[in-house]
Amino acid sequence: MPLPAPPRRTPTPHPLPIPPQPTSSDNLAIVLLHSLKKFLLSASQVTSEYKDLNMETFKFSSTSKPTQRDIVHFSGRIFYGVYKNSEFLRHSNNIETILSKGYELRKKLKSVAPGQVVMIDGVELEKNTPLLVKRTGDKVNIENYEFTMNRLSGLVAAYTFDNRKRFPAVQSSEALALGLKWDNGSTEKCKLYLSAVSGTEHFYDQFEYWPLICALRKLQKKKITPELVIKIAKIKNNNNVTLGKDLMNNQARLFHLWMEFPGASKDDLKEFLKTVPDDLKICFQF
Repeated sequence: MPLPAPPRRTPTPHPLPIPPQPTSSDNLAIVLLHSLKKFLLSASQVTSEYKDLNMETFKFSSTSKPTQRDIVHFSGRIFYGVYKNSEFLRHSNNIETILSKGYELRKKLKSVAPGQVVMIDGVELEKNTPLLVKRTGDKVNIENYEFTMNRLSGLVAAYTFDNRKRFPAVQSSEALALGLKWDNGSTEKCKLYLSAVSGTEHFYDQFEYWPLICALRKLQKKKITPELVIKIAKIKNNNNVTLGKDLMNNQARLFHLWMEFPGASKDDLKEFLKTVPDDLKICFQF
């Protein structure tokens, strides 16, 4: 009898190396890539379907200009809310320098073309983000979030007023030119002192119509032009009332504050207001 054939042995496959298992971040990347691929394919298909429909298309004109209703006016309240915690405001020396030597930056801005920006050395808006100040001009578009010289000085003055207890001594070249003195123990004196700073007319929450009072005093001393005072008088407060009308609605307060200027008197103010240009008188509705 023949011997039975030995059982056939199944060859053992050569073991293959096991690939490394993807990590969770790898899995996420794979899923995202697949999702992106599906999205692009579906988007391509949808675009093709829309083209097949022979639909009309519309494109906005690149030369269209916004209407007056579309223009958003600058808001000192919003500007202050956005930038009051900026890095440069945390350092008292920056505040003191801008208030006392702001005229140096203003002079520098006059040396560059309208629309160009100047970087203030050593002053940061945020960490590793320099503070840039833009020169204004008749045909220069200034975005509401951009810094100009007046916006910068007005912001610094508003911040100083809100934190006046931190500043026992403040030197503002504009306030000193009007003979005003700093006293952080007196809210009224601080408010009037800082109202002399250019740009404070936009920060009504801190200064109300007081910057217009200082502007009138500057005009009387021939430090600014009537056109600039008119521009300030036409600015509207939080209640949509011009500063000129707001001032006239508070005449008793006006005369009281006017007396804070050295050598000023009520009669002096009355006579001066009679001599201002008619365009300015209209702002006050004389």
